Amino acid sequence: MKNLKITIACCLFLVSMVSHAQVPKDSVEIIYELWGAEHRKTVMLHMQLNESEKMAFWSVYQQYCDAMKISEVESLQIIVFQKSNINELKEKDKFELYEELLENRCVQTKIRFKYYKKFRKALSSSSRAEEFMELDRFLRSAFTSELQNNRLFTEISEAVMQAMNLKYNGQISWTER
Repeated sequence: MKNLKITIACCLFLVSMVSHAQVPKDSVEIIYELWGAEHRKTVMLHMQLNESEKMAFWSVYQQYCDAMKISEVESLQIIVFQKSNINELKEKDKFELYEELLENRCVQTKIRFKYYKKFRKALSSSSRAEEFMELDRFLRSAFTSELQNNRLFTEISEAVMQAMNLKYNGQISWTER
């Protein structure tokens, strides 16, 4: 519990840094890393892997997260920059930033496609791989959406957990972590 409070305090500080105009790249990366730990906990709780799946899944999971990180951090930096400079950006700049976001999303889709095949091999069935990919897509989309709405990290985590509880009939709880 003490570690959770320290993590939340650090996140609040970092999110407050991110919501201001000049955002150091490291701040976005740290927030992404903290979110990644929350993501992993949620996946662990939801997927309930059997012993034979665990070793193969977590190895592929780490590779997948590493592959997604560069593109996602870049996307988050663009989002934060847009939010911080919305009134100063020219239409041409807004267009270019959005185009860059779309390119990043294409890269992320290609990564998902590549790793879906690997998750299918690591898990006991295609439906288990689909279950993970759907959960992952939901968590990543929720995080990005909440960040775009300038929500604090703790609010993001709570909002994601509430949505997960609704989607998965209350099987996951914020306090279980």
